Amino acid sequence: MKKVLLLAGITTALSLNAFASDFEHPSKLKWGSKFSNYACSDFDNQESDEPALFAEHNVLFQELGVKDGGMAYGTLNAMYGAGIECEYVVKLARHKEDESLSFSESRHTPGANCVAGAAALDSFFSKGLNYKQGGGGHTNLSFEVRGSNDGGCAGNVFLQFTRTR
Repeated sequence: MKKVLLLAGITTALSLNAFASDFEHPSKLKWGSKFSNYACSDFDNQESDEPALFAEHNVLFQELGVKDGGMAYGTLNAMYGAGIECEYVVKLARHKEDESLSFSESRHTPGANCVAGAAALDSFFSKGLNYKQGGGGHTNLSFEVRGSNDGGCAGNVFLQFTRTR
């Protein structure tokens, strides 16, 4: 069993390196923020439940990366799937004037068991996101999950990220 899991892990790592070669993974970018929690409003300490869309596909957000201080675009990655065997990376363009992010493109681990989760995440990100920056030096980022009032909040749920580098 351990050999099978090790082989699956190596195969996944090789697959991700292949697709990431022309697409910048968040871990390779200058500025990085780790996912911290779901909350009921931006920069709120009141944690919420995971929205149904993410729970259905067992999504675990990982990291948001930004290439430069101007944040013209960034990439965000998540692991998902029944055994958390799939990786998804999405490139998001930033629009300062209305504090929104729009979907540019995405990549995911190849394989039939990763297609449905990637399609659901593409659908989610293609709707666009509102964002807020907070804390000195943009230490925190919060993304509104539109239409996600199923997380135990009165309104939408927010994805919260905390700067790590």
